[in-house]
Amino acid sequence: MPEGRDQFWQRFSGGLNSPVQGGAADGLKQALILLAPQLPKEAAILSTVHDEIIVECPADQAEAVAWTMEDAMRQAMADLYPEIPIEVEAHTGTTWAAAK
Repeated sequence: MPEGRDQFWQRFSGGLNSPVQGGAADGLKQALILLAPQLPKEAAILSTVHDEIIVECPADQAEAVAWTMEDAMRQAMADLYPEIPIEVEAHTGTTWAAAK
């Protein structure tokens, strides 16, 4: 039976999505390795959620930590995929929801 349009797009999407998500996961792990030793001693990596790193730190260090996180994420992805431009955003807030 010939493949329908929906089946084609499902296979196409799945074939494209897996390498993209896997590559992003590899970049996130590498970013964690780069980030951890650069954080001030008062800061701590709390969690990761998909492509987000959640760090807790004193409010007066939040902007500096955000810049450090952005740099680590850019460097990690550039090391893995030097030909692909990477965009990174870091947000700060008193809660995760406020930082989004």
